[in-house]
Amino acid sequence: MVGCVVGVGVGYLVRGMGGGGPGSRGGGKRNRFRRCEVCGIYCRTEEVLRIHLDGKKHKRRLLSLQRELNPLPPPTFPPEKLNNNKSQIPGEIKKRGWGEEFEYDTIEGGGGVPRRLRKCETVLSRRTGRIIIIVEKSTDVHNQLAILRTTEAFGIQNVWFIDNPRQKTKSRKWEINSGMYTKVARSAPAWLSIRHFKTTKDAIKAAREEKREIWATDLSQGADKLTGESMELPKKFALVVGREADGVSSEMLAAADKRVYLPLNGFAESLNLSVATALVIQKLFLYCPDMVGDMKDNERITLRRQWYMKLAKTQEQRDIYAKYVNNPPTPFSDLRRPNRHRISWIRKKIKKKQ
Repeated sequence: MVGCVVGVGVGYLVRGMGGGGPGSRGGGKRNRFRRCEVCGIYCRTEEVLRIHLDGKKHKRRLLSLQRELNPLPPPTFPPEKLNNNKSQIPGEIKKRGWGEEFEYDTIEGGGGVPRRLRKCETVLSRRTGRIIIIVEKSTDVHNQLAILRTTEAFGIQNVWFIDNPRQKTKSRKWEINSGMYTKVARSAPAWLSIRHFKTTKDAIKAAREEKREIWATDLSQGADKLTGESMELPKKFALVVGREADGVSSEMLAAADKRVYLPLNGFAESLNLSVATALVIQKLFLYCPDMVGDMKDNERITLRRQWYMKLAKTQEQRDIYAKYVNNPPTPFSDLRRPNRHRISWIRKKIKKKQ
């Protein structure tokens, strides 16, 4: 069969062919087809073939085939050469995903400590146990996961859930490998201490056993507005947010030591549960910046052991990280990544829309 051949840099991958497609018996004008050998499909005319070659599906398959035929070469430098303060980690290491064994810290004072341990220690130094978040009978799993992401980002370690009996048990399970877990919560629950209670009474009892005051969010006119520049916060307290439909239960409000309200100025009387939670938490941290890092030493040591083992992906890394448990590295002064470590990553679906 005779046809045109299109070169794409990795060999002849796409071929327009004449002489008949599947089931054809001759080489007549009506039976001539053009074939894309990348996608394995036939096109009746050159114009249809051209439209196919310009399509997204063909380009994705072509790119995948290019990667298979031209695999990325492995790095030619040993990790030992990166274990010094003056070395520079080549951007291609993280960009091409060669593994964590090459991700050694290069910031001054790092001393060759794996960067992820120093970041872990920075997060740990800012964790707080002074405040816990209680989510009472929420029915929307997206809101629950968004609240977990918010609390982790603010450095709050403990989150309690009073489960809603009407919510399906399966939807309350945040599977680590599930798409919802990674898209909404960004794996934040892996670094939090989460407790579940069957009833409001059980959660109130647990809070009292820890000698915590209970602050409940409330839309009634009897709640204290979170306004002004200062407000005295308890040494230990729990912030309660309620169900999407009707808020905190009457049982919880009766047990609350204080009711708080975030003032609004529009026709909307309330905010989305996860948004309201984030704004209230932010306001409380503005009132009391000392909450950052307010955690007992024994709790911090326990978290360090757990987190270091979670960060290790191989037995070799577990052995290395275990040496730093009793001698933790120096935290960063800033949690934001340096420019040389900031490599953007965009999901495929989002790239298609750009």
